[in-house]
Amino acid sequence: MYVKWMDNGRGRIWLSTLGLKAFVESHLPEGVSCRDIEFLGEKNQIFLSLVLSDTTLYLDKLSTSEELTERLEALGLDAVVSWKHVSDVEGEDGPGLTERPYFWGIIGAVVAALLKLGLKGTLECLLAGAAFYGFAFFFRSDKGQHWTSRIARFFKEMMD
Repeated sequence: MYVKWMDNGRGRIWLSTLGLKAFVESHLPEGVSCRDIEFLGEKNQIFLSLVLSDTTLYLDKLSTSEELTERLEALGLDAVVSWKHVSDVEGEDGPGLTERPYFWGIIGAVVAALLKLGLKGTLECLLAGAAFYGFAFFFRSDKGQHWTSRIARFFKEMMD
């Protein structure tokens, strides 16, 4: 996914979160991995969430944090590093599917649609929902965002 970093006189500068994650992981010692990268545009900061094994020492964490922030500062990015242990991350799976409210909401909607619309009407609604889900999934991807920006640029040029 690309996130807007800044505007300048020649346009906008976008950052690839996957590219940043690969850059960060290439500078991490063994036993440490990058779990997530979040860009805080209003503060012009990158928030790194790193996961380390139980064998990694505190001094390694400190030196790794300092090295990463220095390397990202050289790119013009202010970085904040957060650390978690593998044992903490493994317990964050969350509730199962049947324990989530949206699951029961969908089941209730399908049952109501079957009673009200019949099988054919329900299948048509589910097909339309799947198509809209597919469109939304595509337009949130890197390729979809590229097409969205091209379409927006086309309409902007038409308006000018």
